[in-house]
Amino acid sequence: MHIAGSIRAVNDIPDEKARPELPKSPAALRNDPAARRAHYAELMAEQQRGPALDRMGEDIMAGRPLNADDVRKLNQGDREGIKEKGDDHLKELVQQRQRERTHDRDR
Repeated sequence: MHIAGSIRAVNDIPDEKARPELPKSPAALRNDPAARRAHYAELMAEQQRGPALDRMGEDIMAGRPLNADDVRKLNQGDREGIKEKGDDHLKELVQQRQRERTHDRDR
């Protein structure tokens, strides 16, 4: 399966700024509002990643170009993997997401 334009779509997204290390303890998060906001932003980003991969899988199967908003919802590691390994990495991410969804349904 060739995914037209996936590398171009990823290259068009600017790299994220390096994120500072977040405190691990709940007490530290409670006492640091900036760390708490960053922590919740990270949780939201991870929640948005799954549905974005689902939509990307649908686009791939239908032969449509990838939606830039969905590509933006991938994390930095995902985008770097696509830049390095190309369409194969994106295909792997979509398949991994499908396995996760199947596993979640089986529970």
